[in-house]
Amino acid sequence: MTVLKTIVKVCMIILTGVVVKCQPNSPCPRIFHYIYNGQEWQGVIEITSPPIGVTINLSVLLVVPQKITTSNLGSLELWTTREITLQKIAQQEKVRYRVKFPPRTPIPHVSSITYNEHRICGNKMNRLGGLLVTQIRLEHTLYTELAKKRLSLGENDVEKKNDPEVFLQNRFQDNDHDQCGLINAKFAVTNLMMFGNEMEKGSWPWLVAVHAYNSTSLSYICGGTLISNRVIVSAAHCFHDRKTPQFAPSDLVVFLGKHNLRKLLEKDAVIAEISSINIHPDFSRNYGRVFDADIATLIMKHPIEYSDFIQPACLCRSDRRSTGRLGVIVGWGRDEKNNLVTYEPRRLEIPIVSEAECLAADEIFSVIITPRTFCAGWRDGKRGPCNGDSGSGLLIYEDHRWQLAGIVSVAVKHPYSGICDLSQYVVFTDVTKFLDWIDKF
Repeated sequence: MTVLKTIVKVCMIILTGVVVKCQPNSPCPRIFHYIYNGQEWQGVIEITSPPIGVTINLSVLLVVPQKITTSNLGSLELWTTREITLQKIAQQEKVRYRVKFPPRTPIPHVSSITYNEHRICGNKMNRLGGLLVTQIRLEHTLYTELAKKRLSLGENDVEKKNDPEVFLQNRFQDNDHDQCGLINAKFAVTNLMMFGNEMEKGSWPWLVAVHAYNSTSLSYICGGTLISNRVIVSAAHCFHDRKTPQFAPSDLVVFLGKHNLRKLLEKDAVIAEISSINIHPDFSRNYGRVFDADIATLIMKHPIEYSDFIQPACLCRSDRRSTGRLGVIVGWGRDEKNNLVTYEPRRLEIPIVSEAECLAADEIFSVIITPRTFCAGWRDGKRGPCNGDSGSGLLIYEDHRWQLAGIVSVAVKHPYSGICDLSQYVVFTDVTKFLDWIDKF
């Protein structure tokens, strides 16, 4: 008889002298292990906490060496309550999940564990000892709602410090509006885009919608990121056509705190006029398809007043974009239903890739990337920024702040549809290469 390599040679004895269950090896012992609770085997998963405000999506692919007839296929659930889990996330402790297996079946083997689209555990296994298998996918999404109401810590509230909502409120809510990259804790953040996720109003308070007058109509043209009470960063190609400006400052208005594009007047949103459009002097489309220095600043006529819905993002001032790191994009661009824009913004996390990986993906990148750009994306044909997302920011979470690292610049056109080809990477302007220029404003 063939002995499977994935089976431990130590079995659990429940009744004296009777061996009834054997525990499989874990393909990733640091992340997943089996436990016996006295009645049944279960799985335990431990993952590192994400940045506060980032949705946790966890999926487990199990392999069972038999056909399953029961409708109970098991479950993936938090080990403890949601409130305690949020507290652990706030304290950057590991998050634990329980995996319940289908009843009256052999102990499943773990084929893979995926955490926010990243495979963190893998074990290629389609057959066990020549037997046909059943594959079961269990999934759990934790929307890390930061708080549902304003809370504050006073002298009489010391005993509340361990409350997750209080902790998060104390960490994120700051009355000093010079603080950048912070999200008000009362907003829930859920996990743009093609196959992006809808999000709560106010959960991305530096997002700007740039509109332009065309004759007597006003239409959305690009996204932008608020970085101070007067300055917005966006993409140069939104406002400049080769050597000729497309718009005068008087042609533009910007919406801050905006959520629904269908509503001209929206509660908590502010409309601001522009006093100047500043295109980086190196920006040019004259050399092939190179989009070097695709960055612009819009200066508002009057300083904007910050609110819960309007806050500035920080500028990323160090090059910490390690390969595979996730950045977050939010915008109103074309969606998977082929709508030119989405009326409410969507959020998507995408991985940043190295220049070498980008160049190896397709020869076209050799003419559209420069030392002042970087590439990011899933290349799965479904998810990513698309037409209408130009100028939107890619932000990374560093030092407990959201920092603007890139600007949506250019994507490869699909050969048939002529819109964005999401089987390719997307090119971003590298904000860290233009800090001296931005700081002049």
